[in-house]
Amino acid sequence: YSEKPNFGFTPIILPETKISGNLTYESLKKDQLELRPGAVVTGQKIYKQRPDVTAGNIFLNRAFLFGKIVSLFGLLTVGLVFISLVPKKVFEIYTQMVSQPARYILIGILYFIFTPLVAFVFLFTIIGIPLSLILIPFYLITLYLSKVFAGIAIGIYIYQNVLKKQNVKNLLGPMVLGLFILVLATNIFSLNCFIVASSI
Repeated sequence: YSEKPNFGFTPIILPETKISGNLTYESLKKDQLELRPGAVVTGQKIYKQRPDVTAGNIFLNRAFLFGKIVSLFGLLTVGLVFISLVPKKVFEIYTQMVSQPARYILIGILYFIFTPLVAFVFLFTIIGIPLSLILIPFYLITLYLSKVFAGIAIGIYIYQNVLKKQNVKNLLGPMVLGLFILVLATNIFSLNCFIVASSI
């Protein structure tokens, strides 16, 4: 007896298999039992209904989608605050990021890797515990803000270089476009990593 790994959970009795006695199987439907040529069951075929996990998958998918939508609107809200209060400063940050992209990418990578390591080391020192407790939430906040500014930068870059709108005065459109692309791209990357990891 073997179970075919598909979404229907189809029980399969392999060819030339002989089962002496009763066969108890689980599937979503009673008629999903598949006897291959030459397979023989001398006893009764006892069916047990298997829970329909597709409903749970649908719920998880909807919950995941809802979470991503909430995340996107959260980024948009924070970005809206910045482009409303300090639009010139936001554009200055974009100009600096575009003028030296390699430098800022390197700084971001080093900050992303070493800051939590430093905070973790400080946890093992009496003097450094307060600093570590301050550093960890500061690190998480700056990571979140970096996503906002990265999305705005992507949007401005697309507006100027793809849509050929050099004089970008209102940052709302670029922000919405850039953050949507950023969230979509990161989710696709995460999904691909999950698929690759699952296949190993």
